[in-house]
Amino acid sequence: MSKRLLAALFIISTSFFMVQHAFNVSWDFSVFFLNSRYLLFNHGFFEIRRPPLPAFLMFFGEYFYIFFVSLVGLYACVKFSNRYSLNPVVFYSLILSPYVLFTGFAVGTEFLTLALTLLLFTYIKDELSGFFFGLSFLAHYTNASSVIFLFFKRDWRRIIGSLLLAFLVIAPWFLFNYWFKADPFYSFWDSYAQNVSSRSYYDMSFNLFDLLIVSSFLFPLFLVGLSRFRRDSFIDWLMLFFFLVRLGNYFFIPLKIPRYLFGVVIPVAYFSAKSLNRFNYRASLVVASLTIIFSAFFYSPLFYLESPSIYTDNLVHFNDSCMVMSNAWPFLNYYGVDSGPSPRKQLVVDYLNQGYTLVFFKHIRDPSYPLNESFISSLPVSYDSYQLVVLSNESVCLPSYSYNLSYIEEMNNTYHELHNSSFSFTIWDLLKSEE
Repeated sequence: MSKRLLAALFIISTSFFMVQHAFNVSWDFSVFFLNSRYLLFNHGFFEIRRPPLPAFLMFFGEYFYIFFVSLVGLYACVKFSNRYSLNPVVFYSLILSPYVLFTGFAVGTEFLTLALTLLLFTYIKDELSGFFFGLSFLAHYTNASSVIFLFFKRDWRRIIGSLLLAFLVIAPWFLFNYWFKADPFYSFWDSYAQNVSSRSYYDMSFNLFDLLIVSSFLFPLFLVGLSRFRRDSFIDWLMLFFFLVRLGNYFFIPLKIPRYLFGVVIPVAYFSAKSLNRFNYRASLVVASLTIIFSAFFYSPLFYLESPSIYTDNLVHFNDSCMVMSNAWPFLNYYGVDSGPSPRKQLVVDYLNQGYTLVFFKHIRDPSYPLNESFISSLPVSYDSYQLVVLSNESVCLPSYSYNLSYIEEMNNTYHELHNSSFSFTIWDLLKSEE
């Protein structure tokens, strides 16, 4: 009976993930797929700041990635449940909360990170935990904070063994970075510079509603489970500590959005499952199912992904043989148009004179100058609609090329173009820019 229910949950959730991907388009998922094509064929768009594991898993295609990662998630839930005396069907159903269903694959890495973290906790007392930590780091760099869990062992030899295994897993990516950018940690630094240092101006405060969005209607069950906290339980302490670590990560980053609290799904599901232990098997399933169904209806309007048609239907409105710069460059690259990020407002005229075509989709608010009608009207507009505006100098066309500059290189180029200077930022300059 349990195996059939697990299989049914897996088929339903995986089908949902695939249908979601078929009818929607995601910025980050698109970039990971493009990175996989670059790593396979050494050609095309590439962002070095992205961790490599999702791209490697997409070698066999996007839907293979979704199926495989969903299968790993099922395996991880079952192993974790068996290790810590939980009902695997109940725990798996709680893991598949509305927030996980709507966002687990929407950006490419969240469900993968969840599965690998569960496996890290399953084997936390063994050297194999280092293997899963290494993979989780290569799935999402924010998982670096999970290295602390490799020290949750009484035998120092196992600690060293797990650290060594983690290093062996991550080392090939370090070697690639050294070969590609002459710095083994370049991808990590570039990601930090773009995602943390450059966003320090946000300085957003802690938002309790973000936690409620992630935990959904499991939050009351989570509180009930916490009320039954056992001081002599290793896993209870582990889940509580992990919950606090994820809250701490969220608290100290400048840009605070629900996605950055995704990791708390694990302790929320664990303590929720624990709160249902007092019920019999069928009653637990009913409570879990009703909670998920009710919260799914309530939360579904909060999650919206874009339809591919807004991009595919508009490809005919500009000449893609000329190099394109756009505020939707990952999507355009995904649909076969070589493109890079839109230039600063001060450089728009220079880019047009060089032969670039500038394509701005109006629903994307960054940068804001494409919405300035007086500014746009002073430029050569080749197409304008409620969805996008296209700027181009018809007398010159710069042939398209594959764009693969890092964020740090982009900042240096922009500085050179704005100030006509040969000065170059180092990695450390950009890392210190948040101070």
